Amino acid sequence: MVNKNTNNPNKTWIIYKHTCRVNGFSYIGQTAAHKATYRWGRGGKWYENQKTFWEAIQEFGWDNFDHEIIESGLSSLEEANDREYYWIGYYRTWLGFEDCRGYNVMRGGNNH
Repeated sequence: MVNKNTNNPNKTWIIYKHTCRVNGFSYIGQTAAHKATYRWGRGGKWYENQKTFWEAIQEFGWDNFDHEIIESGLSSLEEANDREYYWIGYYRTWLGFEDCRGYNVMRGGNNH
């Protein structure tokens, strides 16, 4: 479901990356800028619906993941979708890649 407030001219988006210190695999996501650190402080609970990533959190523990913003200041959901797609490709985190290095079950750009 798309947030009704996506066209708010004051709203900005970010692309973030969670990287497992144990195996180097990452998860790429997007969110409104003000929600990033709030999501990270919840022990990974926001990712229960992301089955593959959630299983990694359970296996390795949330404390074994580094959290970083890799791009910020995105002015629209459409731009965030485009950049998420780019970064998932750049870091090879989509499970569909033969050389996959991550936990993304979607190729990105779908506001997931």
